[in-house]
Amino acid sequence: MSKAFAWLSFALAVGVLAVWLAQGRPLVTMTERPVTQKVVDEFGDTMEKHSWEPDLRIGLLDVTLPVVAVFGALGTVLLVRARRASREVAAKERA
Repeated sequence: MSKAFAWLSFALAVGVLAVWLAQGRPLVTMTERPVTQKVVDEFGDTMEKHSWEPDLRIGLLDVTLPVVAVFGALGTVLLVRARRASREVAAKERA
């Protein structure tokens, strides 16, 4: 049972890492992104209009790294405990 939770923990860590990679690998969490639009003013000149749109992209330093570290450590601890438990069962069967 703990092996299943360990592998689930590793899968969640890889999933969070994959989301971070897919979102463009920002260092910190971004809640908005810059948008540039070309508009024509009343004189017929083409100008660039800069604005911000809401957008959530998870960052490496404040979300991804801590989550991956916690899930990775949890998975490692669970796998070590499962291995120790299986060794104890095998030792009892031999005795």
